[in-house]
Amino acid sequence: MKILFLNFRNNTSSAVLRISESLNKVDVDVSILSYLSLVKKDKIYQVKSLGNVLMSLLFWYDIFITRFVYKKTGRLFSRNSSLFSGFLSNIYGSFLDKFDLIHLHWVGHGYNSSEFLLKIKADKIVLTLHDYYFITGGCHIPGECLKYKDSCTSCPAKSIFSDFPLTNFKQKENLYSVKKIYVTAPSQTMKNKINQSHLGSLFQDVLVVPNPIDVSLYRPLNINLKSEPLFEKLPENKKYILFISNNLVDLNKGLDLLLESLKCIKNLDSICLLTVGNNSSQIKEVLNFSHHHFGEINSTEDMIKIYNLSYVTLVSSRFESFSQVTLEAMACGSPVIAFDSSGPSEIITNNIDGYLVESFSIKDYAQKIDLIISDENLRDSLSANARFKAIEKYSYKAIGEIMKDYYKKIMHA
Repeated sequence: MKILFLNFRNNTSSAVLRISESLNKVDVDVSILSYLSLVKKDKIYQVKSLGNVLMSLLFWYDIFITRFVYKKTGRLFSRNSSLFSGFLSNIYGSFLDKFDLIHLHWVGHGYNSSEFLLKIKADKIVLTLHDYYFITGGCHIPGECLKYKDSCTSCPAKSIFSDFPLTNFKQKENLYSVKKIYVTAPSQTMKNKINQSHLGSLFQDVLVVPNPIDVSLYRPLNINLKSEPLFEKLPENKKYILFISNNLVDLNKGLDLLLESLKCIKNLDSICLLTVGNNSSQIKEVLNFSHHHFGEINSTEDMIKIYNLSYVTLVSSRFESFSQVTLEAMACGSPVIAFDSSGPSEIITNNIDGYLVESFSIKDYAQKIDLIISDENLRDSLSANARFKAIEKYSYKAIGEIMKDYYKKIMHA
C-alpha cells in the first residue's frame, strides 16, 4: 500500500509527520510532498524547479490577497486560486499516479487548489481536517460565523471587486461532487462540525482518527533540566507555566484569555510564564510579570525539555480540532488546563489527568491555575495519569492500525 500525503509545510512537530510515522509502524509505505519542508528525510519531497516557481507565485499571491482579509476579520484565510492548475497537474501528475491513494492534510496558501485536484487522475481522495478549511469558503477557523453550514454567502472577507469566498466554496462543492472524498477528523468535535456543514454532506465517509504521538520520544526525562543551556536565563525558585502558539497573537489561541486569567491568580509572584512561538514583540508590553520567551523551537529534543520543565501547560484556545500541544504535554507528564470547548475536551479527563474549564470563564481558569500551583501532590497525580493516558490511547501503533484499516476500506469501496 503506497500513500502520498500532500501538506503545505513540514517541521519536526507537524502532525502529518507523526501520522506518517505511525503508518510506517504498521507497514504502510508513506511519502510526503510539500511546498516547504524543514525536515530532510527519505520519502519527504519538496516541490522543485518550475513547480516551485509556480507554487511560490501562488503562495505570495495568496498572502497578498488574504493579508487584507486578516486585517478585516482577524481570521486566517486561504484563497484556493485555480491559477497554474493545468501546468501543475502536468508537472506532478505522473508522480501522483504512482500511489494508491492521495491524502491531503493542511493545503492552504495556494498549495493544491480544487482545480488542481480535479485535473489529477485519482478518483478517490482522502482529506484530514486539521481545521475548517475544506468545508468553508477559505477561512481556517470561522469563529462565531456559521455561514459555512449553508453556502458562505455574504462572507465578511469578500472584497468590493469579487466574492472570492463564495467562488472558493463553489469550487470545493464541484470537486466533492466529481471525486469520491473520504475524510478523517482528529476529534469527534471536528466530525460534528463537518456533519453540520453543506460541503461535509458531500463526503463519502468521515472517521474520527486522533493524532498519534511517539511516547518513546515524548516522555518524562530523568535529567537535571536546570543545568541545560536552554534554561540558563530562567529565573530561579519559580514554577514554570507554559503557553505555546505558532503565532502568539492569533486570536483563536487565546493568549488574551490566559493573560486575563493570570491577573486573577493569588500567587503571581510564584510563577514564570514560558512562551514558545512567533510575534512575541507584539505582547511584550502586557507581560508585566515574570516571563521568558524561547522564540520558535524547531528542535524536538528542546521542545520535550521545555515540556518537562513546565509545572503545568496552559491551552486557552477558543477552538482546536484536536490539540497536539495538549497531547505532547501530557505524554511528557505536564498536566494541561484547557477550556472545555473543543479538541482538548476529548483528550483530558477532568480532575483525573488535567483540568477542563467552563468556556471561556476567566475566573474558573484562574482558580484551576491556583489549585495546581498550590498542591504539588495533586500536580504529581495529574502528571502520572496524563502520561498513562498518552501511552494507552495515542501510541503510533494504535493509531496506525486504525488508519491502515481505513485505507483498505477506501481502496475496496
